[in-house]
Amino acid sequence: MRNNTKLSFALIESNHSKLNESGFPNNIVENIVHYIRWNQPEVDFIFYISIQSVLQNHNPDKIYIHCNCYDLRGKYWNSIRTNEKIVIKYLSIVKRIFGRKVENIFHKADIARINILMTYGGIYLDNDVFVANSFNEYLKYEISLGFEARKGQPLGNQIIVAHKDARFLQFWLNSYHFYDHTQWYFNAGEFPAKTIVQVNPNLVHRTDKFWVDCKVITFLYEQNLSEKEWRNSFTAIHLFTSHRYYLAREDFSSFPTFDQHNILRYNKTFGSLALSVLIKINKNI
Repeated sequence: MRNNTKLSFALIESNHSKLNESGFPNNIVENIVHYIRWNQPEVDFIFYISIQSVLQNHNPDKIYIHCNCYDLRGKYWNSIRTNEKIVIKYLSIVKRIFGRKVENIFHKADIARINILMTYGGIYLDNDVFVANSFNEYLKYEISLGFEARKGQPLGNQIIVAHKDARFLQFWLNSYHFYDHTQWYFNAGEFPAKTIVQVNPNLVHRTDKFWVDCKVITFLYEQNLSEKEWRNSFTAIHLFTSHRYYLAREDFSSFPTFDQHNILRYNKTFGSLALSVLIKINKNI
């Protein structure tokens, strides 16, 4: 069923209720992983670890890196650039949405990921998402999302698995008619959760295996769980790398950045995550 044929999920659901609870008998979502990387041509350690976790723990057909460039650079990129699964797709930076100017680069990426999934379908990941287990079980659903635990249960847009014709994607994009540039996560997670998901919960498959809540900071940067423990806990986890400086201040002061050298002496859960993929790479970076 994974082809260019357009699927009418509303029509299908009229004959099969609770579609996003049971899923389809076969996979319907393209096994393509998408990243967005604007104005960052150098691949850093965190992005490298994310890509390696996808290759090793999920095994996608392709990884599309959507960026406003035609090539990337750096020692980490040089070590993976020959992998035929990894493809760079040129993507201009979003400037407007429904006639309204978009200034915030993160809001631009919020919009772009919806458009990318509506074009290709597949698995969208932020650059700092670590994949612990395969997404295969989610490829049979129209769309799969994780949610935060705080009031209103905002959806997590850092990890999305969706068919290109998923109904929620079009509703989500249309919700940007109410774009509020003053609020960080309003249109990305809060507003669509309240006005779309809570009203029509049948539109999405909810999972607690996509760890997108900022409470994972404690798990990642304060605790030291074994590989067996964390691998049995989640499918993918948002590392909140750009938020460490205020959410994990003590840890950040000791390790403001990570690389293949200092990760060897980092005795927290994130260290275990990173080493689990690094140990399988048989070449120096």
